[in-house]
Amino acid sequence: MDKYIAIQEFMVTDLHLSGNELIAYAMIHGFSKDGINDFHGSINYLASWCGVTERGATKILKRLEEKNLIKKNYVIISGRRYCKYMVTGEQSSCHNLNKVPMTPEQSSCHNLNKVPMTPEQSSCRNLNKVPMTPEQSSYNNKIDNKVDNKKDIKRKEIYKEKLQKRFVKPTLEQVKQYVFENSLNVDCEYFYDYYQSNGWTVGKNHMKDWKATVRNWSRRNQKNVVTKKSDIEEWLEIGARLDEQERNK
Repeated sequence: MDKYIAIQEFMVTDLHLSGNELIAYAMIHGFSKDGINDFHGSINYLASWCGVTERGATKILKRLEEKNLIKKNYVIISGRRYCKYMVTGEQSSCHNLNKVPMTPEQSSCHNLNKVPMTPEQSSCRNLNKVPMTPEQSSYNNKIDNKVDNKKDIKRKEIYKEKLQKRFVKPTLEQVKQYVFENSLNVDCEYFYDYYQSNGWTVGKNHMKDWKATVRNWSRRNQKNVVTKKSDIEEWLEIGARLDEQERNK
């Protein structure tokens, strides 16, 4: 038996759909227009009808969601999450059948005996009479759900990375302990009061690593100490030479 979808007049005139969005909407509408059943087919199946890649089909569904023409829900089957789509209640063609007369060929709800359809294509038939497991149904594969699961995992990774990078200002005790453990040359109270007063910023930017800042302070202080010692030693040498010159006179 040939497979087909029913594209109805209101989808073009009222919803202003065209191209692949029209095909995708018509397919989901055929399954869910009764407000009870839903389309839980695979992205691969939808992509084959639209003649696009799976990624392209995912974008089509997202655009229809943004236009509030369809809504996505999830169902857990055998411990796995699957996506299912329904047309929104305002867009049901069954709601407008009396206002927009249609031929039997145009309406998927009209005269099922004259327009035979498979149980998978007709949402007007009770899909519960044809129970299928996810493994048996070609519409319950994992492609669409893998996309959503990967997005969830990616969002969790990004959130975890942000938490790790988020700066937490130290206490004075933490600064003292770090300086003591690493034998650093830093006035802990001066360091803490300085950054506490400026909101823990370095220049115009928020501080990212207070320990690195402590180490920089220590290196700068150590350099200043060495410079001062060198100046003192130089003056002592000059003084010694002058004394020796006075004695030789």
